Order: sequence, then structure tokens, then C-alpha cells
Amino acid sequence: MSARLSGGAATGVRPAVALEPVADAGLVERACGAYRAKYGLRWPGPVESMNGPEAAATTMRLANRG
Repeated sequence: MSARLSGGAATGVRPAVALEPVADAGLVERACGAYRAKYGLRWPGPVESMNGPEAAATTMRLANRG
């Protein structure tokens, strides 16, 4: 399943990308770890809620469709 995205309406540019779920648990954990490392000390509560199992399961990536 992928969702078609378009942007740049002001310039008429429509990027050919799609959102795709990230199925690789290791990649999701690395992304969550990087987010924690960057923002965790400053905002520990919000960072942990955004990296909990439910939220981490919604991790998406942009895939080139062009």
C-alpha cells in the first residue's frame, strides 16, 4: 500500500514519491534511536511517546516513483 504525494503546487512541480511502511524492525529501531539521541534529553516525555511501539509501527519512508 502506498499513498501518492504531490507538492510544490505554487511552482507546478509534482514530485513522484510514495509513502511506504518500513517493515524492517532494525531500521525502525535505528531511526527511533537516532531520534532519542537527538531530542531525548530536551523533551524526554514527548520523544518516548513518539517512539513507543504503537507510534514506531507507523514509521514510513518516501520512495521515489519517478
